[in-house]
Amino acid sequence: MPFTKNPSHKNLALIHASSNTFVLNLNPLIKKHGIRFTLQLIKSLVKVSKEDRKSKSVRLIEPRSLNMIQKKIITAEDSEQKTALQVVRDEQYTEYLKLLTECGFTFNTWFEDFVDEDTGEVVSIERREINHFANKLTS
Repeated sequence: MPFTKNPSHKNLALIHASSNTFVLNLNPLIKKHGIRFTLQLIKSLVKVSKEDRKSKSVRLIEPRSLNMIQKKIITAEDSEQKTALQVVRDEQYTEYLKLLTECGFTFNTWFEDFVDEDTGEVVSIERREINHFANKLTS
C-alpha cells in the first residue's frame, strides 16, 4: 500500500515509496488547493516511485489557478497587462512552493540556458522538480 493515513495524527500521511516511509502534513495543501489536487500530486509521486526506483525527482504539477494565469499572460494584448499578470503569477507560485515546503517536500532546482532564435540572446530559465519527500520516517 503506497499511501496510508496515520491514525494517531489526523493531519499526517505516510507515504511508502521505494522501501522508505515518509511523513507529510497535507492539511495546508488540502485547505488551499483541495483534496483532488493534493491526491493528484501524491499520486504522481507514488507512480514515479513505482515505475523508476532510481528516480530522485518528479515534475512539479501546479494548481489550476496558476495555469489559468499563465493562459491569461499568453493571450494578453498589451505589455503592461502581461507584466502585471506575471507579477501575480510569480507571487502565487512562490506561495505554492512555500506551502509545499511546509508540507514536507523538498526541491531540486537548476537553471537551463537557451538561445533565443530571434535575438540570439541567451535566456536562463529556472527549473524545479519535487525531490520526493523531505521528512523521512526513521524506524
